[in-house]
Amino acid sequence: MLCGSGVPLADAQWTRLPMCTTPGVPQRLSRYITSVIALLLCDRRGVHVQRRSLPVLDSTMSFLADGSGPLVMLLHGNPTSSHLWRNVIPNLAGLGYRVIAVDLIGMGLSGPSRRGYRLVDHLAYLEGFVDTLGAPELVLVGHDWGGVLALALARSRREVVRGVAVLEAHLHPIASWSDMSEADREMFSRLRAEGSGEQTIIEENFFIEVVLPSGIVRRLGVTEHDGYRAPFMKTESRAPILQWVREIPIGGEPADVAQIIVRNQDILQDEDLPTLLLHGAPGALVGEAEVKWCATHGRAMTLTSIGEGTHFLPEDRPSEIVEALAVWLRTLKPLEIDTSTTNANPPRARSRHSTERCYPENK
Repeated sequence: MLCGSGVPLADAQWTRLPMCTTPGVPQRLSRYITSVIALLLCDRRGVHVQRRSLPVLDSTMSFLADGSGPLVMLLHGNPTSSHLWRNVIPNLAGLGYRVIAVDLIGMGLSGPSRRGYRLVDHLAYLEGFVDTLGAPELVLVGHDWGGVLALALARSRREVVRGVAVLEAHLHPIASWSDMSEADREMFSRLRAEGSGEQTIIEENFFIEVVLPSGIVRRLGVTEHDGYRAPFMKTESRAPILQWVREIPIGGEPADVAQIIVRNQDILQDEDLPTLLLHGAPGALVGEAEVKWCATHGRAMTLTSIGEGTHFLPEDRPSEIVEALAVWLRTLKPLEIDTSTTNANPPRARSRHSTERCYPENK
């Protein structure tokens, strides 16, 4: 069976809807009803997720795109790519949003960086991407390091950001190695050390083969896992993965990364910028202590528990993420013009539904 886009319905991972159940209705009929609903949703959109790219600085950045309407940008972390969002993109787009999921520089299908793969380098490329995209306003959603980048982008590109949602991101630096479990101290000290880090992450592909599946509650299918493996088949392509591990701020180092994460807390405490924390149970980076901190300090923050999950929540809870985002997105207001600005080129009026200068929306 084909949907309106020509994509086999059985292969369209975005059709993973909860099965409709009605008391007294046989399970086989319920399955049929669910399939019909999925087909109708597909036909209504009449499109499929598209792969696009933009020239940014000295390279190119690739992204997946679907839908039309207010712009929502999804950012992944380590060791993933836009593949992380495959079960979120079309379902969120189907609710009336233009959704794009960016591959960070040197990851996914984005080109290599000549600058390096430190946090500041990723931020520079993303700032270039947002500037090149030219959208008058957008909402940022970030997982893991993507959450750190989303908050940092909200600081540097505040004039176009309507809101920020984060899940399983570094909200605070790790104050001391003693704050980590013995197993984590041993593993990360080994991974951050010269030589052993290269052997484990570059040669053995440890993060893709071991860390990734261990951070997912359900069992990751072979084809799904292959989607994460594909961009990192060559050893040299794994350099960004290793660098991300060495960017984790522990005991004040790296100092610039720790500073960025501390400054990102200004966004979480900004009463004029809506934020959303999506957290799982028990979580990994975001556990009970971080949720309590956000509940206390988040001035314009919504906190939503999306159910059981550890780190890679888009793998375990895609439907819950879409539902929570949809509810929160409906509360956001369009950006307003600052009429007090004395800039020779004041910001123009922004439409809630405008994405001009962005690549053409799917039709």
